[in-house]
Amino acid sequence: RLAADFAEAPPKAAMGSTPVLEALQSGRVDRLLFERDSVWSGQRIPAGAVLADGIDQGDPDVATAVAEAQLGEQMIGMALATDASVSILGDEVRLPEPAGGVGAFLRW
Repeated sequence: RLAADFAEAPPKAAMGSTPVLEALQSGRVDRLLFERDSVWSGQRIPAGAVLADGIDQGDPDVATAVAEAQLGEQMIGMALATDASVSILGDEVRLPEPAGGVGAFLRW
């Protein structure tokens, strides 16, 4: 139901990691939506960045995975800090293609 409502929500919706992050930073997100198996669009950790113990920073796939995991965690933290709801959609439930696995209903 959430995915169907989201598809009909624009312009009171943000689709994709960049618009969602912008809405989160301005406190406009009412409900953050994630596809269960989505892959985050984030920037690679630059060479020389400090990573947690046991992470081989020379492996670009590991560095990208860490950056993407942190992006999702940051979005959830920002949503909760502004009293927004966070919903992880069930298996096989998809947001519209432009969302890239992450979207948000906006407060205004």
